[in-house]
Amino acid sequence: FNAAACKWNIEKFINAKRAEFPPVTSIDIVDSYTLKINLVEWDNTFIIGMGYFAGPQISPTAWQKAGTTDKERDDWATKNPVSTGPFQFVSWQRDVKQVYKKFDGYWQKGKPYLDGIEWNFVKDPMVLQASFRANEQDVLYLLTPLIARDLKASGFNLIEQKTGLGLLMLGIMPNSAMPDSPFANLKARQAISYAVDAKAILDTQYFGFGVAIQQWGVPNGYWANPNFKGYPYNPEKAKQLVVEAGYPNGIKTKMLTLSDPENMTVATAIQGMLAKANIHVELDVADNARYRQLTLQTNFEGLCWARFRADSDLAMVMPRNLSASGTIMVKSIMHPEKIEKLLVEAKRAPDQESKRAKIWELQQVTFGEYSIFSPMIVPSGLAAKKPFVHGDGFMTVEQTQWTPEDAWLDK
Repeated sequence: FNAAACKWNIEKFINAKRAEFPPVTSIDIVDSYTLKINLVEWDNTFIIGMGYFAGPQISPTAWQKAGTTDKERDDWATKNPVSTGPFQFVSWQRDVKQVYKKFDGYWQKGKPYLDGIEWNFVKDPMVLQASFRANEQDVLYLLTPLIARDLKASGFNLIEQKTGLGLLMLGIMPNSAMPDSPFANLKARQAISYAVDAKAILDTQYFGFGVAIQQWGVPNGYWANPNFKGYPYNPEKAKQLVVEAGYPNGIKTKMLTLSDPENMTVATAIQGMLAKANIHVELDVADNARYRQLTLQTNFEGLCWARFRADSDLAMVMPRNLSASGTIMVKSIMHPEKIEKLLVEAKRAPDQESKRAKIWELQQVTFGEYSIFSPMIVPSGLAAKKPFVHGDGFMTVEQTQWTPEDAWLDK
């Protein structure tokens, strides 16, 4: 692994037109282990774009030998990872398991401690719990709130991550782009925020595993604006706003939601709350392919029970979802000039203090002045492990990151 391999990986990332990497003029190899990346303009999101999104590297040599066309090589690489990690890929059975063995040539001498790692994919929640209780699994990763509740009640050791890093933020995105949409009206959008009791949904549907929110990210987080007051649950006020928006007989609309049981249950609860504000919703249930098509390529009608990254650098994440040049829901939402300007200024802020001030202003303008959408919940990252598992780092900092090189078993 050297600078040439790193440059090759970054160029593939850029050529894939990923929004997380700012435009560059050139990538120069200074020496065998040093790259110089020249940006088109100053962009303070570069560090996280490089370190987190473009940082994972694969072997260009292995890729080159894997086929005769780039497509063949890319297809092979998605199923045969070759990189610099502590474990070597052995096998993969789709929807069944992945197997890795210890890599003796790992660059950190003396590590890893484990002889191997086996990831087992179990869809049935009852089978998953039974397997864990029978000591067939040492760790359960990315638990649903229902499984976490049952395991906690049985006295198992749960790991809960609430920082928002790597987690999803859930909320209701109204279509404000279509002129004939009722939610092109500010008061109709505000009515949604007043109509939904996020804390009740958190407690009843997520069993308290998460945090209720009214702006982007977790409360008391670094980017949370402490001066933003939000929308306290008030269905009567929501009902009055619907009237003031020009709908004395109420609003009839649709809400797009994914078809899995968890999202369906939550969407049904929201449907009942909105009805009390005289917003009558028909659920538009979609599989993942159709959901992505409506949110990424075309647009949805009415409302969307939506998912967003609740990540560390909002100067990177917010433009992907709110800017006219973004990648998510671009055709379904309005793009006020004031928000567009603040999104650019946040990325160009010269230091962390001024960047934070711009994000705080964005929070106020996006959710207060324009009420673009209604953030509701950041569900916790959840895992369970046996007491003899140590050094794994699961859910310590970020949901998708852990420390397999330091993991060990005391049994």
